[in-house]
Amino acid sequence: MDTLSKENDMEKENASQQASSFKEISEKARRKSTESIEDIEDTIKKESQTLLKRILDSRTKQCKHKGGCIDNVVKGAVKSFMLGFATKYSINLLAGLMRPKTLLNALFSAKSILDSGRFILFVIIFNISYKIVLCTLRRIIKNEKFNSIVAGTVSASTLAMDTFNRRMMISLLFFSRSLETFYNWCGPSYKIYLGETIFFMVQCVFMKYLYAYEWELVPKSVAKIYKAYSLQKKNDLLIKENIWRVMLDSKFKR
Repeated sequence: MDTLSKENDMEKENASQQASSFKEISEKARRKSTESIEDIEDTIKKESQTLLKRILDSRTKQCKHKGGCIDNVVKGAVKSFMLGFATKYSINLLAGLMRPKTLLNALFSAKSILDSGRFILFVIIFNISYKIVLCTLRRIIKNEKFNSIVAGTVSASTLAMDTFNRRMMISLLFFSRSLETFYNWCGPSYKIYLGETIFFMVQCVFMKYLYAYEWELVPKSVAKIYKAYSLQKKNDLLIKENIWRVMLDSKFKR
């Protein structure tokens, strides 16, 4: 009986030792697996951070901006938002100060907020679309002039987002600016002596002709500003309409 009890005790001890050793082995394996998983996670985090930093800092040799292309686009979007917000609300504030009764309506009405948001969104997309297209094309095509023309065309198409009156106004401003840019792009061999002055004089004559003769072609927003600050009286407008316009019509009919 004593021998049987001793053998049973020995078997129990062996079983307990095996169970404890199995627990130790499983615990070590679990620790190693958790450590390996943590190492893998750390490696993935480091590699993803490195890759993200490379993407954010990536730029072409033709890029003149500081930092990476994506960083430049984000900064441009923030600056465009601030510029658009400040410009639109400054215009609304000036318009409201001219008519104090409508000041709050000009700044806080739903129509004013919606119009301001539309203008700000246009300014942001106009700016970042040019930067995105330009930096993308620089990675494919090395012709900087071609890239600038394509990027400018794409960004100009965002004018469709804005209202019709403001779209016409911006189109006129960009058209005159594009003519000046084309003149400067032709190079010194094609430039005319005092060309900028002559070009500005032609623009002034054209604008004065519109104000005096083709008043209906002038954008309403510009016409209001011109009427407010030109200090013209009703008699002046009547002279334009009934005398000068009649004389010009008679000359053109001949």
